[in-house]
Amino acid sequence: MQPNHEPAGVPALPAANDLRGALAELVALQDLTQQMARLAADPGFLASDEKLAQHDRMSTEYSNRRQAAWSAARAALQLSAPVVPPGYALVPGKATRAMQDAWDGAPSSEDSDAEFQGAYAAMLAAAPTPPAALDLQASVNIHSVKLKTRKEMEATIPRERLGWWHDVCPGQQMMLRDATEADLARCMLRNKDSAKPEDYLCELPADGSLVSKAALKHCRTIRVPAAPALDQQAVRDAALEEAAAAARLVSDRYGYGYSGHEVDAVDEAIAAIRALKSTNGGDAK
Repeated sequence: MQPNHEPAGVPALPAANDLRGALAELVALQDLTQQMARLAADPGFLASDEKLAQHDRMSTEYSNRRQAAWSAARAALQLSAPVVPPGYALVPGKATRAMQDAWDGAPSSEDSDAEFQGAYAAMLAAAPTPPAALDLQASVNIHSVKLKTRKEMEATIPRERLGWWHDVCPGQQMMLRDATEADLARCMLRNKDSAKPEDYLCELPADGSLVSKAALKHCRTIRVPAAPALDQQAVRDAALEEAAAAARLVSDRYGYGYSGHEVDAVDEAIAAIRALKSTNGGDAK
């Protein structure tokens, strides 16, 4: 289900089909609201013209980006796995051995259309399930929530169970995900806090903080396709290349001796860094 509480008339976006980009923008806006909440919670907030002006700037930025962000998210959520029309099938571009055996094992002749169709159907039935199609079926829950006000929290939640969300962002809207056992394991829980993941939601980043479901006033759940796993080897290789470039930059700025000759050691360092890349036979772990 898509959120329907945003205003209509949103202008079209050139990159509205980028699901990860759309979610990243919503996360950035959530971070912005939390920064605004922390700023407003400062004891000297109302007495500081500078802080008031900063809050106004952040509020204006949020308002300007919010409508476009939701438009991009809606457009991205409309994407789904490739639709196969009735009467068609998604098969490999090259027949597998199982498909060939199914064709060869079925009775067929050029003069019998029924036998030809039967052999063709047997070959299609033997086609493997496309891995990409299976991956596209995976999805995750994203929850658009509104927290209770501080007063509502204090009236419904025992004081010893109030969390950071009571101090920082009461009454705010947030985008959260399902909490996991791993989230509970890395977060600090007090003795009286629940140890069940189903009692919490979590901020979208992998290191996000937990939010008790008891603090929620409204919650709208959206199912979105799961983002593909990052290619850790490619990420590592890119980081190593960045390290090599950084070494060269440092050398160009500071690596000259009194005689004006570049320090030779930097070339050895760059070569050693690049040798670690998987494309050069390095260990990709």
